[in-house]
Amino acid sequence: MTEYEFEGKTTEEAIQVASRELAIPEEDLSIDIIEPGSGGIFGLVGGKKAKIKVVIEAEEQDEYTEDGTDDGIQLAKDALENILARIPVEASVPPDWAQGKDPGCPSVYCK
Repeated sequence: MTEYEFEGKTTEEAIQVASRELAIPEEDLSIDIIEPGSGGIFGLVGGKKAKIKVVIEAEEQDEYTEDGTDDGIQLAKDALENILARIPVEASVPPDWAQGKDPGCPSVYCK
């Protein structure tokens, strides 16, 4: 179980920020409102931001990752390959990266 806290001008905005940053649909979030926030005097002075806490169970986190891994290496490799596919140069990601090994210096092989 992992807990996160988010802030926004309103509770709705804080929920939207949480959904966007965690890449989880709003309806799937488990939300506790810590501070509902207030507009202050005439909406100008003394306002407080809304603060929420989002709790994510371990199973839910795995459900939203591409392949269920925590390290994100495959996700980063796929993203880099998608970027390289749009560049008019033939290139590939080193095989060491695909296996999660650090090749020392980040590089991309151009053909």
